[in-house]
Amino acid sequence: WEAVHACMLTVEVAGAKKITLRVRDGHDGIAYDSAGWGNAILYYASVSQADKVIEMIQALPEVDDLTIDDRLSLEKAQLAFENLSDDEKQKVPDDLVNKLQELVAKMNEFQELEAVARVVVEQIQALPAKNQLTLRDFGRVQAARAAYEGLTDAQKPYVSESDLAKL
Repeated sequence: WEAVHACMLTVEVAGAKKITLRVRDGHDGIAYDSAGWGNAILYYASVSQADKVIEMIQALPEVDDLTIDDRLSLEKAQLAFENLSDDEKQKVPDDLVNKLQELVAKMNEFQELEAVARVVVEQIQALPAKNQLTLRDFGRVQAARAAYEGLTDAQKPYVSESDLAKL
């Protein structure tokens, strides 16, 4: 009989309704298998939904550092905030609510820029490959090039290098 010393065990049980502690055989039959739970203690740590939203907003970049790549995490934070009860919303500090609102406004600007650029990208992608171009495609190529040149400096980054290479 070999004793195993006590150890600390941390297990995430969010959403669990029941916790079962089981002892299984040591893959050598059931003889002499036992477990001494000793002074086992379960701790309950409650984190409010507001606390989770606060953490989500704090993890977001500052407004000047926001990029289109932050869209998903911003949408999750916004949705989590919107789903809070009125009482829980009151627990979120005003500066974080303002940060969230400013980030959403800036992301909306990004999405508007991206939508305009997407029209140009679709024009470019509709062009045949360079080795398949004919004189009949000349007007479409010129139109796509003019559309790209008509984009603002803020919209142009939404057109990839590979799309530009087709022009």
